[in-house]
Amino acid sequence: MKPVLHQIYYYNLNVLSMYIVLSLIAVHKITKFHLDLKSFFAILIANTLGVFGIYLINKISDRVEDISNGHAFNFSKNSAIIRGGVFLFCISGILYLIPQKILLIPGGVLLLTLGVLYSFPPNKRLKNIFIVKNSIPAFCWFLSLSLLIFGSVRVAESEFLSLILIMKLLLPILVLEFIFEIIWDMPDRKGDSVAGVKTIPLLIGFLKTKILLIILSVIAFFMLTSLHNKIACILFIIFLIHVKDNTPKKTYHHFLSLLTLLVGSVYFGPLLF
Repeated sequence: MKPVLHQIYYYNLNVLSMYIVLSLIAVHKITKFHLDLKSFFAILIANTLGVFGIYLINKISDRVEDISNGHAFNFSKNSAIIRGGVFLFCISGILYLIPQKILLIPGGVLLLTLGVLYSFPPNKRLKNIFIVKNSIPAFCWFLSLSLLIFGSVRVAESEFLSLILIMKLLLPILVLEFIFEIIWDMPDRKGDSVAGVKTIPLLIGFLKTKILLIILSVIAFFMLTSLHNKIACILFIIFLIHVKDNTPKKTYHHFLSLLTLLVGSVYFGPLLF
């Protein structure tokens, strides 16, 4: 097997790239980059480390389905992985203190708590619950981006109202991320079945899931107004039309790379020239 760090790099580079692009789009859309750069980078790094730590410990509880799906990770010492995850959580928590906004603390704690409960304890993890399996990651991306913007803005007359307003403005990201999470489950039906994870593709089948997601993507296209959101919906639809039951997971990663590149270039391209 490939070394652990190489595997982590290979499977997460696309995800982290998408997260950074989404972060920049969300921050620019709402603040036009009028923000405290120190706080912005502190929370962005905190969120990235938190995601990375959650991913590490998730790989321990995902070992059964990963083996069944043909992309198991060679983690020989679970305790060392957990210690690494806890260390990253601690660094993330410290960075959340930099902006000195009180609501960031419970928000950060909620993110990490949901991330841990998503995977542990293995016999009662949130990941095994139907729909919750998709909702938790989508909500965590949405919440982390909301906290990023909230902690980065220079002035907030009312912390609670400002955070609520930011979350309302970012609702399209929650919708698109929920659709994407279901797409990400499509090639993992075999492993999810072995591990007892109840996903939509597993329960209703590959073809019906494709139809459902195409319908949801079409609805989202007409509901969302921003060009980059519409581009994402179009890419979802094109990919779903062409993806097949036996399409390898690597193709899904390539799709994420393309999605990141096109959405990022469509949004930021005009700003650079």
